[in-house]
Amino acid sequence: MIFHTSSLFFVALLNGLLFQQSLADSRLVVRAKDADTYCFILPKSRMTIGESENGSNDLVNSWCTQPYDGQWQLPNDFWTNGPHFVEKRYNDGNLRYKQITGCINANKLPTLVPGDGGGQYDSNGGDGGRGNPRDSSCRGFASYVELVEPDVGRICIRCCKDPNDCPLHMDTSGCPAVIPGQYC
Repeated sequence: MIFHTSSLFFVALLNGLLFQQSLADSRLVVRAKDADTYCFILPKSRMTIGESENGSNDLVNSWCTQPYDGQWQLPNDFWTNGPHFVEKRYNDGNLRYKQITGCINANKLPTLVPGDGGGQYDSNGGDGGRGNPRDSSCRGFASYVELVEPDVGRICIRCCKDPNDCPLHMDTSGCPAVIPGQYC
């Protein structure tokens, strides 16, 4: 098989673009593996959740307990009560969803505005149903919904195999209504 220099250049360029895309995507990946391994989408710089929702994907980043490939580290003292982890299975034993709920000290993350009423990030809402932020996802799941409520010190996330288990239409109802669980 004969490769021309231009063909090799194209393959190298394509590999570089694919690497950049996977790195960019990793910054928009949430996770709910267990009580010690999880990620949330949160603002990159100090702004309200609403401001970060209405901008480009460059305004948010994945913040994790164990960062990899571009995620940022959550502070150790982020939680005031939590994290509370729940794993729900179908009757046949297959995984249905995983969730993390709890109360936070918004002052511990310098990008949150403590008096902010908060908002919702998700994988299936936004323009064209491509998520907010666009093309965000939960590792290993079909969809996710996350609410951040700095003013009342709550955060919650649910990653779902079935998108119907991650309601998007209750974004102003608050964490306890959207993702029932243990909070403050």
